[in-house]
Amino acid sequence: MPYSGWNGRFLGTGNFNLGGHIVYDGMGFFLTLNYAVANTDLGTSPLTNPLDGRPLTGHPEKQIDFATRSTHLLTARAKQIIKAFYRERPKYSYFFACSTGGGQGVHEALQFPGDYDGIVARAPQINWTHNSAGNTWNLQAFDGPASITAAQATAITAAVVNQCAGKDGGVSSDKFSDGPAGLPLGPGRAAVHGQER
Repeated sequence: MPYSGWNGRFLGTGNFNLGGHIVYDGMGFFLTLNYAVANTDLGTSPLTNPLDGRPLTGHPEKQIDFATRSTHLLTARAKQIIKAFYRERPKYSYFFACSTGGGQGVHEALQFPGDYDGIVARAPQINWTHNSAGNTWNLQAFDGPASITAAQATAITAAVVNQCAGKDGGVSSDKFSDGPAGLPLGPGRAAVHGQER
């Protein structure tokens, strides 16, 4: 928190991957703009590898902290500290983050809409199950022992376009097909769970 010159605003910042530590660089930037700032480790500390979900396995309380509780509690406690320090509540509260942090922002908006006056949730990671399954499929198909060649990926795409063109809401003469998320997949791009490869 700025000792003096506070702009009257609170900014919650997000984490990345599975958390496990406080992200100081995001807070530091907004602190220079005179925001009172806060961040959470998402309740997953200590993680030696922010991509290793094993510390969450079998720990439902950590899973709840990661999913929603830690960000909401961060917000509530930060506002209490701000009021005690400045003797007034923030005039406005914002949340800014990307990826996992973007997902934090989406969950805040959906589950605790009164926490923030504005939320910037860039590239929100909100569907971990489907994303993880897609990443596993991509890894096995393109980087693992069962990897496929670029020519095979092109052939798969051509077969998908041939089967789906005209049935995806587009014109049958289109040389592309819309993926599940409405993303166009053109020739030479593998249709892997709606992601281009």
